[in-house]
Amino acid sequence: MRALLLMTTTLSLTLLIACGDKEPADPTDDSADDSADDSAEDSAEDSAEDSAPVDADGDGAFASVDCDDDDPAVHPDAQELCDGVDNNCDGFTDGEDAQGAPTWFPDADGDGQGVTEGAVTACEAPPGTAPVDGDCAPDDAAVYSGAPEICGDGVLQGCPDDEASARALCEVDSLWDASLRISYDRDGGYLGPLTNVGDLDGDGRADLAYAEPTLDFVASKAGGVAIFLSSGALAAGRGVDLTDADADIMIVGSSAGMQAGVHAAAAGDLDGDGLGDLLVGSDPDSVSAETDTIYVFLSSGALARGAATRISVDDADLHISGTAVQPRFNRSAQGLGDVDGDGLGDLMLGSVYASGGAGSVYLYLSSGALSGGLTELSELDADLTLTGETEEAYAGEHIEAVGDIDGDGLGDVLVGALGTAADPWMGSAYLLLSSGALTARGAAGTLATADLTVQGAQPMVEEYWDRWVEAHPPGARLGDIDGDGRDDLLIHSWHQNLTDEFSGDRASIFLTTGSINSPRGELTTDDAEWIIAESSLGSMTTELRSLGDLDGDGGPEIALVARQLTDTMRFQGALFVYRSSGALGTMGRIEKGDYDDVILGEHEGGTFGCDLSPMGDLNGDGVPDFAASAPGAILSSGEEGLGYVVDGAALMRFWSGESF
Repeated sequence: MRALLLMTTTLSLTLLIACGDKEPADPTDDSADDSADDSAEDSAEDSAEDSAPVDADGDGAFASVDCDDDDPAVHPDAQELCDGVDNNCDGFTDGEDAQGAPTWFPDADGDGQGVTEGAVTACEAPPGTAPVDGDCAPDDAAVYSGAPEICGDGVLQGCPDDEASARALCEVDSLWDASLRISYDRDGGYLGPLTNVGDLDGDGRADLAYAEPTLDFVASKAGGVAIFLSSGALAAGRGVDLTDADADIMIVGSSAGMQAGVHAAAAGDLDGDGLGDLLVGSDPDSVSAETDTIYVFLSSGALARGAATRISVDDADLHISGTAVQPRFNRSAQGLGDVDGDGLGDLMLGSVYASGGAGSVYLYLSSGALSGGLTELSELDADLTLTGETEEAYAGEHIEAVGDIDGDGLGDVLVGALGTAADPWMGSAYLLLSSGALTARGAAGTLATADLTVQGAQPMVEEYWDRWVEAHPPGARLGDIDGDGRDDLLIHSWHQNLTDEFSGDRASIFLTTGSINSPRGELTTDDAEWIIAESSLGSMTTELRSLGDLDGDGGPEIALVARQLTDTMRFQGALFVYRSSGALGTMGRIEKGDYDDVILGEHEGGTFGCDLSPMGDLNGDGVPDFAASAPGAILSSGEEGLGYVVDGAALMRFWSGESF
């Protein structure tokens, strides 16, 4: 047993020596212990690294609480901003605590201005809020602090603090305050007639021309016409001074002495493009070899401006000239509207000295003489020619489109003459209807074929006949004053001799439902439903017009132009206005002094009111406007003549004394 144990021990020792180091281990060697320790430390470090907090973006917030550990600007301690990011990791994007978030004010009426009570702070506007407060009328969207003032509606659009500025804006205490003024700013000429020339630029509003027949723009007295567009220079509005240099278009004569611009008028739409066309007359002096000519400018032709704003009369689309020297062939050309039913405008020209002084009018139809594409016409090419009834009748000096008198939907025409076959000094106005006299063609005879002749009630005083030749049309388009759907007629008897002594003039209003219900035959100015007459020479009336419905009562207002008011303010000029709901409220005779309103010219000798021209609503305020000139006004700068574009709403405030 003892031998077996010894053998086993010896064998074990032998195996250890054979398999181990060559040298026996030193009992004092601790390398094994060190190896074990290193292994343990590495394991501990790896474990520590795996469990340590992470801050990848270095913003001081560990990934466990940082909602975007790749963006150092995003962490729980960051300031919330209005940037579409949850900057402070609170789970809300652009929260109420966002730096720079605006304050929003409750805006119940939606006018863009709110009230302070109930204000909130937010990056985006909550529904029903506004960015500013101060609304003094939170339930009225038209009223708020700083609101643009609408003059003339009787309401202060702003708040009480805005009243002073609103009054300053809207108050009108003079003709100038109510007007845009145009003065002449060139040497060698003067301000000529102002005229509504229709809508040339397609903005739906009328444009304005004023003629400068002695303008030296091209050559001495070559003349010209300045065009002011409602979408251009006229948009400046009241209280502004312009000169002819501010015109949007200049039409100029081409040779010395041509005097282009002695006449300008709306032609209507002759070419069917939906825009107005233009007539310009020349009056060559004795130096010029030219004959009196009417130049027709089409909006689709010569008036298509492009970059050019100066157009020569030589570039007109059509020239209509007399075959011989016919003085004043150029003064009364008018667009009539559509008189033959083809949908296009038609023209009428007059020659007061034709046929030995009998005078003639010439009708040119878009379906006739104007349809051939010709660029040159004469009076011989007219579709219809009518002459005065007697020698020295001087018919055709005045032609006026008076609207639709007979209710057929087409235009009718009024032609003035100094005399008739019955009396060479009576004075008369001939009504030519589209359903009657205007249907004739060729040389149809005399104006005795007119559908209606309105004569003066008494002969004209002979010494004033030459002034009649210089006067303005004997009638005007009135519009529908009695509501029957047809235009009524306004007749002006200038220098009417009402008694044995000369006593001024009168205006007569004829109704299509009354005196001219079936317009045929003859009437006198005494047959009118209304007569506005004067009883002294103190206010010499030169023309009259309907201004349209200024006061909103549904009926037109009528203005008479008086050149001379008193001996102390000679030829200052004035407009006497008669309202349909005022002086015209009762039919019968109205003394001229019973006017409802008056507006005086600014300059002695200015003769304000000449060329009175209704313009329609130029500024979109719903009230018609008008133009008039003061050709005799001498400005401090030495220029002669002023044109006024009068704001109808401002004028009404001037008369009423209201500010807003």
